Amino acid sequence: MDLELREFRYFLAVAEEGSFTAAARRLQMAQPPLSAAIKSLESWLGTPLFERTTRNVRLTAAGQELYADARSITEELAAAVDRARTAGKVTRTSLDVGFRPATSIPLLNPVVSAFRRESPAVDLRLHHVEWLQQVEWLLEGKIDVSFVLEPLTRPEIEVRRLLTAPRVAAVALDHPLANLAEVSIDELAAFPVAYPAGASPEWAAFWTASPRPLDPGIADPGVSVTTSDESMSVILTGGVVITISTVRTFYESLDVQFVPIVDIEPAGIAVAWLRGRGSPLVKRFVEIAVETAATVPRGSSWAGSPPRARLPQAPPAE
Repeated sequence: MDLELREFRYFLAVAEEGSFTAAARRLQMAQPPLSAAIKSLESWLGTPLFERTTRNVRLTAAGQELYADARSITEELAAAVDRARTAGKVTRTSLDVGFRPATSIPLLNPVVSAFRRESPAVDLRLHHVEWLQQVEWLLEGKIDVSFVLEPLTRPEIEVRRLLTAPRVAAVALDHPLANLAEVSIDELAAFPVAYPAGASPEWAAFWTASPRPLDPGIADPGVSVTTSDESMSVILTGGVVITISTVRTFYESLDVQFVPIVDIEPAGIAVAWLRGRGSPLVKRFVEIAVETAATVPRGSSWAGSPPRARLPQAPPAE
């Protein structure tokens, strides 16, 4: 195991909050992955860092030693990043942009093309990020600016909304909901809905439309997913994924139906960057993204798929 900056941030949050629950809330992440990360750090060090009680957690002697060093390391790194970014305002010639293909549509190509036409000397590098990475990679400096799906309310992150689009239920063509023109939250009650493992509670609740009705007879209320590929697996095995309607353009060649959910608010596509640390290149990229979004026509990708007949069922075996 190689220590990364996130391990120090997780450790500091628990130490300063005195509670895994409060630390997870501060970090805007679920508690189980936070607890697992701390246990992994303790295992790597070969010593416990916290004394855990039913009421709170306290630093052990080893934890107190690590706390002073971890605080110093993170402060020195933050200062180094600030110095580098300040220097980059004059000399920087590259820009790292995060995106998710299915949810950056219809903005990614026109924004990137416009930026490259205007700044051909800039090395613009694109990075595919999953939802668990869209905040972490900004905080760690792996990307400078990113297309993201809201909600995103971290105080360290500046967010500019570009577009909104309806949320839809993505299902397989032979799913009971596939031939409906629209669906309500109540009608989703009988089906398992994928939920994003490890995401912040706020983000996970939005993308599972929680709280929502749940049929008492349902055996599996939800399936944990961490990537787009896992989401597709849920769809093709009979589950439901709540997503943004613009993904239809990305997945239109697959056997997936997108049914608009009529009684929940739409989702926002935004750009995000570190608050107070945007270089001139980041600021110009955001400006181009805003300008481009204003010209994007609201076409068929803003709706669900046209209703289709269910696939024919195989005749019963004789």
